[in-house]
Amino acid sequence: MGIRTVRTVAVAAAAASAILYVLIGFEVLDVGSSRTGTNDILSFGLLMGAVYAVIAAVVALVPWRWVLGVVAIVNALVFIGYFALAGVREPPVELWGLLVKASQLVLLGAMAYLLVHREEAAHNRSATTA
Repeated sequence: MGIRTVRTVAVAAAAASAILYVLIGFEVLDVGSSRTGTNDILSFGLLMGAVYAVIAAVVALVPWRWVLGVVAIVNALVFIGYFALAGVREPPVELWGLLVKASQLVLLGAMAYLLVHREEAAHNRSATTA
């Protein structure tokens, strides 16, 4: 699989996450409620939708390795945060949240692939010029 294909998969996964978050924010998709009493789902959905829309654009347009690393870290933190904060939601885990996590897992895998193969490509270029 080529880098261009993996990048396209990453952009699609980030865009899917953005769309799902916006639908969750507008309560088109029901994810339950907060046990803490604060349930500003619209702000959360729009914020996370914007984050993943920016991630999709960055992955599509920015080739720098360190930027892809930042995207991978942000995505991993959001992924882990979902499960870490499961206790403050009712239900703790639900279908739409898991679907978002599945798309984020695809994005994380694509970022890992891009980071590893960028390193290999740079190593191969430097070995042929030495």
